[in-house]
Amino acid sequence: MNVSSFQEILDTEILESIVEDPVVVYHRQQNNNLVFYYPLSDALREKLTARLGMNLENVTHIPMKWARGNQIPHVDGSVEPFQHTCLLYLTDSPGSLMIEGHEYPIEKNTGYVFQHGALHGTQNTTEETPRLMMGPMSSEGAAVGLPTVNYYYTGLVNPITSVTTGTVFLSGSIIDTMIEPTPAGTVFGGWYIAAIGGFTSDYNVGDIVQPGQIYNSSDSMNVEPYYASVTICFGEDTEILCCSNEEEKKERYVPIHQLRKGDLIKTCKDGYKKVDMIGTSKIYNPGNTMRSENRMYKCTPEQYPGLTKDLYLTGCHSILVKEITKEERNETLERMGKIYVTDAHYRLMACVDRRAEPVDTEGVYNVWHLALENKDYYMNYGIYANGLLVETTSKRMLKELSGMTLID
Repeated sequence: MNVSSFQEILDTEILESIVEDPVVVYHRQQNNNLVFYYPLSDALREKLTARLGMNLENVTHIPMKWARGNQIPHVDGSVEPFQHTCLLYLTDSPGSLMIEGHEYPIEKNTGYVFQHGALHGTQNTTEETPRLMMGPMSSEGAAVGLPTVNYYYTGLVNPITSVTTGTVFLSGSIIDTMIEPTPAGTVFGGWYIAAIGGFTSDYNVGDIVQPGQIYNSSDSMNVEPYYASVTICFGEDTEILCCSNEEEKKERYVPIHQLRKGDLIKTCKDGYKKVDMIGTSKIYNPGNTMRSENRMYKCTPEQYPGLTKDLYLTGCHSILVKEITKEERNETLERMGKIYVTDAHYRLMACVDRRAEPVDTEGVYNVWHLALENKDYYMNYGIYANGLLVETTSKRMLKELSGMTLID
């Protein structure tokens, strides 16, 4: 049986950012073997393609899991045909990977590729030391393995009470239950469907459950595998420049958590615009200085002369600037795939802007964001936070993708 092994697949910085990602940490704490999905950056795609021979051109998220204990010998299955199983261990673990009777170590940053049909499992592993693995997946990034219970994020933060056990869901899997693993409104919040009898690749991002197919509603429901949402938010004490008197055009800074729908916000180019929606959630911040995306950063007046006081942002929140360096452009392309512009300014994410400092205090932070009135559901604005020009979110991002609790 042909088995290929590879060492040192990922750069240390990429590897550490994955292991310390809040969603990855969260899933370790759940003490289960459930598959979850991780966003595929260009840098990660390049490494997996070059080292494991994968074809991930149209893939945006890849399956991961914290595996615990021994896995019985089995042959991987999937809804779609595939030729090879690929997996990458991101942490060390006692025990061994067994493929067709041959023993292979479970070591950090070590990957394996073997042919479909190979009998494999693990031995001498423990429940106490879970192993983080990327995969098992096909060369095209689809999850493979034993049929199991898979959970699918509904994209909704309110309970869906009309889904019942035994309901047939899409391609023949069965609804087992609905779960809410964390309170709605956190970065991990939202309701989930537990489907049994299929593989994770049964359902793709953007699949639509038609009205009445699984629940009583006049609206369709988007179903997508659970993965980390992009967190673009302000710290709770951020002050936003508003118009406190529309007739006299008096302006003042108001704490973002005090703003509500209808309040007038000063924009960079379009005068005053009303708040269309405002939301809040929580984000876990690791106790290190890794420049990852879903964490808190501090902008100081020493680095940003326009600031009136320190400004706290998440890593994906952009400061609006007239120029970006070659290095900033390259890193933005690596993280986002495109260069974005708002109100004739480049969007420079805090995690890319070296003037912004990673907050090294571990804990959970309250974060807020707002979207302003706009006929275009996908457009945003430049506004002033603590004196600094930054981006708002679009209505679509805040309503559909943020996972936030919207405030009336």
